[in-house]
Amino acid sequence: MSENNDLDDHTITLSILDGNNVVYLSCRNSRRPLGFTFKMGMHLPAAFTATGKIMLAALEDEEIHQRFDQDWPEKLTSRSVQEINQLLVEIQQVRESGISFDNGQIQDGMFCVGVAIRDFSNQVVAGLALSLIESEATENNISRVINTLRKISLDLSERLGAQRTSACQDG
Repeated sequence: MSENNDLDDHTITLSILDGNNVVYLSCRNSRRPLGFTFKMGMHLPAAFTATGKIMLAALEDEEIHQRFDQDWPEKLTSRSVQEINQLLVEIQQVRESGISFDNGQIQDGMFCVGVAIRDFSNQVVAGLALSLIESEATENNISRVINTLRKISLDLSERLGAQRTSACQDG
């Protein structure tokens, strides 16, 4: 990611879906003293995270219901999604845009943007996210982050065998 030094001040995470949680496979934490810190192996509720939502968006609504109807996660902040129908509204927005957001749902003051990583069969196999301090989440910064994350996502997806045209489709 050396060609993306404009992201050096931000935390970037790569995670996979594990049941109703995401598991962080790789984390490049911010160099800033007030940046957000993630650890490899850490688990968080998929319903609240940007990477979780991008991976959940690849599932049918029925499967999302099956996962969460009897096992809703405990809220982490006052902004955490409170129930399945609220999550499904967010998931529909993710499906339409190909981008997911966590607007302080796992930690107050943190704003995350997520994109999908696809494999050779065009299946979503991981999520990539960048974390900003909420005050940095301006329209211009978010747009820049989305463009950069999409490029990284396409490159990683191609390395896993995804066709560039396929990797661009639906988040």
